[in-house]
Amino acid sequence: MEEPHVLYVEMFGNYQMHYDGHPLTGEKIRDTHFTSLMQILLHNVSTGVSRDCLEDVLLGDRDVENRHQALLTIIYKAKKKLRNMGLPDENYIVLEKGVYYWTPKIPVREDAAVFDKLYERAKTCTERDECLKIYLEACYTYKGEFLSSHTSLLWASAEARRYRRQFCECAERAAAILREKEDWFYLETLGRYVMEMVPFSDWESLVMEALVESGRYEEARTFYADTADNYLKEQGVCPICTNFNANP
Repeated sequence: MEEPHVLYVEMFGNYQMHYDGHPLTGEKIRDTHFTSLMQILLHNVSTGVSRDCLEDVLLGDRDVENRHQALLTIIYKAKKKLRNMGLPDENYIVLEKGVYYWTPKIPVREDAAVFDKLYERAKTCTERDECLKIYLEACYTYKGEFLSSHTSLLWASAEARRYRRQFCECAERAAAILREKEDWFYLETLGRYVMEMVPFSDWESLVMEALVESGRYEEARTFYADTADNYLKEQGVCPICTNFNANP
């Protein structure tokens, strides 16, 4: 359940913002400058974003006579839009020593930041079941590629690659623990989820392993046939699944 007076931001999959249970959507959020500004600011709440970096992200290589003034204009318009969207009347974006920050008066909860914290917690975890819990929570926090509709932005593309790599790492480590526990039901569940998040990346092998190890051979045959057909249609290749064994 969402806490009141907190700005919730979804960066994984489709970019969205929610405040007090209401989505901040519509024509206002489609403005390219506004959207790009909000994405990079809300993803860097704790560190802020330098003025030079914002100018590069928002203005690029365009021939703008006064880049500082152009940035100030974009920020002014963004503040007006945020106010019209229904956020409390605050100075949403503040400048301190050449760095722009999102105001601390409106707390932000970003899904990517939640993932980062879980990923770091997992590094120091030593108890197997607790590690599994953290890895699975991190996996299910990842709802799709980071800013999947904005991959043309260099910073977003770099972050998307990082999150995809870390998501796969969490999935691999969770799978290893589930394998040790011989928990084939949750291994299958995890495998099907990861397949959806990172398609055509051989994660089908987790599902195959779970089906075979739990003795569901007919389901395994059907799943393998469907998987091979999908790979052939979409990728032009046929997967080799080492976990497939038709014999009980």
